[in-house]
Amino acid sequence: MIRLAPTRTLPPNYQSAGKIDLSTDPRALLILNGVGLLLFIASGAGLYRLALVFHPHLAGQGFSYAIHNLLDLLAALAWILGVTGLMLLVHEGIHGLFFWAFTGSRPRFGFRGYYAFAAAPDWFIPRHLYLIVALSPVIAITLAGLVAMSVSSPGLILPLILLVTMNFSGSVGDMLVAGWLLRQADVDFAQDYGDGVQFYRPV
Repeated sequence: MIRLAPTRTLPPNYQSAGKIDLSTDPRALLILNGVGLLLFIASGAGLYRLALVFHPHLAGQGFSYAIHNLLDLLAALAWILGVTGLMLLVHEGIHGLFFWAFTGSRPRFGFRGYYAFAAAPDWFIPRHLYLIVALSPVIAITLAGLVAMSVSSPGLILPLILLVTMNFSGSVGDMLVAGWLLRQADVDFAQDYGDGVQFYRPV
């Protein structure tokens, strides 16, 4: 079996196998956001239960944050935005790290307002490597978050739950792409241009 390598030039015996581009399909984007919301609720509940396994003394206490004035509200919003920004930075950074490792070229990063991306638009990446690129953030951040929850102080549990939950639900697009690719056994290459992914199969 020939192991394909990343290339800047698509071999001549390949043709398009379709693409996933949420920027041109608002309905699909809306559905994906709905699925992401369900994943956010489900994963948050699951992580909270897991946190009680690591820190059983928190049982019955729950998590609360009292907002007494505008300053408290602004502080809470800043805290949420900070965790969100950290999650996006780490998530896209992991994508970019694997793009760089596999191609040797600096990846392209972007932000569209409702999603961020890392991309390697000049490269055709073999399916087995692209699956690693797609799934590495959700796997790495989830595992790191679980380890951190098991050893962290109680005060850090809520930020960790929020970070891991937001990353997991925000990875719904990555999981969609990976799931589609796994069902297409004849697809050999993926070209990630940021707003979407183009796939190629041999003629």
